[in-house]
Amino acid sequence: MCPKRYNTRGGVRVEQERKKLARVFASRLAELMEQRGIKAIDLAARLKVHQSRVSRWLSGEQFPKIETLPSLAEILGVTVDYLLGASDHPQEYVRWNADLEERLRWHLQEAGFDKAAQDVILGLAPKVSRPRNE
Repeated sequence: MCPKRYNTRGGVRVEQERKKLARVFASRLAELMEQRGIKAIDLAARLKVHQSRVSRWLSGEQFPKIETLPSLAEILGVTVDYLLGASDHPQEYVRWNADLEERLRWHLQEAGFDKAAQDVILGLAPKVSRPRNE
């Protein structure tokens, strides 16, 4: 007899997809940590979770809580979509700084936008790309 989780229609397929997602996530997490020289204990400290939790993520046993994913992606410099396998492009975040804002303002001015329009457009920039301390 099948375990209870397989008794619903499509349950086997759901479990297969979960395992596939776990492999992709674990692989990408390990690869990104290695590329950036981040150890599990350091990542755990930055995310304020126990090191064993990061180990379970790396082994594919568990996933991070959904509220942890944006912070994890920011630390690793990629999008959540990339971590979860929904995208094959890391799309590293561009760090928001005064130089970037100045260059964007110049381009907007060259395109004919006045100061008020520039402020509105720059206000629409994704907040995730802005460091929390600015």
